[in-house]
Amino acid sequence: MPFGLLPDQVYAYIIAPALRSAGYDPKRADTTFNQRAIMQDVIAGIKGADLVVADLTSRNANVFYELGLAHSMRRPTVMIAQSTDDIPFDLQAYRVVIYALEFASNGRLTSSLARELVPLVQAARDGSVEYGNPFTDYAVAPEEATVASGEPDEGILEIFDAFNTQAAVFGQAMAQIGTLTQQFASEMGTLTIRINAPEPGHELENVRTVTAEMGALFDRQASHLEPIVDEQLAPMALQVEAAARALVRLSSMGEHTPADDERLQSIRTLSNTAHTVGTTLSAHAAQIRQLSGIATASIAPGRRLAAVTGRIAAQLDRVAGLADALLGPEST
Repeated sequence: MPFGLLPDQVYAYIIAPALRSAGYDPKRADTTFNQRAIMQDVIAGIKGADLVVADLTSRNANVFYELGLAHSMRRPTVMIAQSTDDIPFDLQAYRVVIYALEFASNGRLTSSLARELVPLVQAARDGSVEYGNPFTDYAVAPEEATVASGEPDEGILEIFDAFNTQAAVFGQAMAQIGTLTQQFASEMGTLTIRINAPEPGHELENVRTVTAEMGALFDRQASHLEPIVDEQLAPMALQVEAAARALVRLSSMGEHTPADDERLQSIRTLSNTAHTVGTTLSAHAAQIRQLSGIATASIAPGRRLAAVTGRIAAQLDRVAGLADALLGPEST
């Protein structure tokens, strides 16, 4: 995380206690001082860490560089930020905990971050959650690389079978997202009516009550959507890429059959669906960010929901872009 009085307080009063409660011995890589180069200490700290917590707030260049190092070293990493605007496009498909800061009556810094951070770091410690990043998801480690001849490890037919299976999962995920979005819109419509039509003399009380319910709705929706992006959509991009590359390999062999046209159309259809839904959810995330600013009770839950909705949109955009990148633009 960046230097500064406020980041130091976030670490001392929120992040470090949460890590200690899960059994970790927290250390900031930038607070280890000796006669060696500072980056040597930073790299050694990341390399030896059981878990890395990266605060993306303010888009600090050093933080992003060190986050890249953590990803390339395959260290389990929890990303946090105070705003979805701090998350670069390449990371929007991954979970980032969005948090807000408040000051208690005694002047000490408080945040909902501690409540959300504790179960995440505990899960990392007991191995019950798997952490992905662009490097582990898309780069091939040396020991996993194919043989020097360039022959693939998996047959083309098996790749297409896996794609068909994943495409069915994708369809279920899209249907689930559609149902959740409709239910959310209906409940939000009811809350909007209530906030705009308070009983005379109870306007402020009405705003507080409704925005608290709105915050709870944001949290519920985020809890429903998070497993979808982590468990169903994340593998889809990898499978679309594998299937598209398999079609390219078939084309290079000069072997083209009507079945290949069907496979190509399946990839195109899935890609177009991903693009349409992704565009809709991007706009949805922007609306949620605006709505969440009405009252304090809805800010943190709204940021969380906007972040997970943005992650789904980014993952869908990635899926949609793979077909064009590998197969070329669809002919009209």
